[in-house]
Amino acid sequence: MAVRLSDADYARVRERCVQLIRADKTLGTREAAQFPTIPYNTIQYIYRQCYHQLESEEEARIAQRIAVYNDKYERGVSIQEILREEDLYMPIFLHQLVKFRYKLDDATAKRYLQNPSLLADPTLESIIKSYNWSGVSIISNHDKIRQSSGLEYEYLLKESLRNRGIPFQTEVQLR
Repeated sequence: MAVRLSDADYARVRERCVQLIRADKTLGTREAAQFPTIPYNTIQYIYRQCYHQLESEEEARIAQRIAVYNDKYERGVSIQEILREEDLYMPIFLHQLVKFRYKLDDATAKRYLQNPSLLADPTLESIIKSYNWSGVSIISNHDKIRQSSGLEYEYLLKESLRNRGIPFQTEVQLR
């Protein structure tokens, strides 16, 4: 049976998910326990939805002003200061900065972020290494989110339905 959320419940869950994402934290059962009347898989779905929406918005916002951010960085403003001033999400910012500075495509930029020793800038390399070392994924990877939430099958089913032009509305219908 599908669970219908009120607008207020959806807004509360979404707000909490946005807070977790901005703090580089994943959704866990402790956070989900704050909403005892909402099934965990519904909360996971809202979390993934928020993540993808924030990622898209942030990529567009950063891409528009990456030249300005790069100029600030070259003038000696620290990355942490740029992030704080502009309220940016670090993984996406670093990805866009590496892409812009080295004129790379997405796949190559991801490879550089996974192996920062390939970068010619020792300061940027050090920042990325420390960020990677802290256990936070530098690359926003949709597959990792799906796998960590145990919903890879659901995602594949949803994609196959979308590719066939079959509409879907709820998690139950997806199964």
